[in-house]
Amino acid sequence: NVIQTLFKSINSGNVERLETLDISGLDEGSKLMDGLSKAISENKLSFLKYLRLNNCNIDNDNIKLFSNSLNNKTLPNLQTLNLSNNKINFIGLKSLISGLKKIQPLNDIILDQNLLDYESVLYIIEEINSGELKFPTKSLSFYNIDLTDDEKENLQNKTKAINPNFWLIL
Repeated sequence: NVIQTLFKSINSGNVERLETLDISGLDEGSKLMDGLSKAISENKLSFLKYLRLNNCNIDNDNIKLFSNSLNNKTLPNLQTLNLSNNKINFIGLKSLISGLKKIQPLNDIILDQNLLDYESVLYIIEEINSGELKFPTKSLSFYNIDLTDDEKENLQNKTKAINPNFWLIL
């Protein structure tokens, strides 16, 4: 099994300076997140900068497990988190934000093509505006979710009021 082999290598310390982990397309969300969460909790991925988990069948329970593994000592170098094309809805998003509050700000958070909506994006913007969530320094992406033109404009305006140089991708 690819997932078992991957996390066996990570947990043995064979890849301790790993900077990019791209496990996109491994359609085993719970097994994947179990292994990843364990490796993160044990600080086996401290050099990781880019974590790509797109198209992995990750759902709300999986994202909660991942979020619970985060703290101020885990993933200190993480810059980009890509969770696009999964099964994360508003409940999962709230869990993710809870975990992200415990780590440094990321450059990019990509949540394209999940089960999110206007309220989901608004929730993140409000968490950033309140200071509860550190603003990603470059972009927050929700491409290809169902939003009206008015909703998009409203979200863009709210984001620009917080940081005019920030890219909200809708």
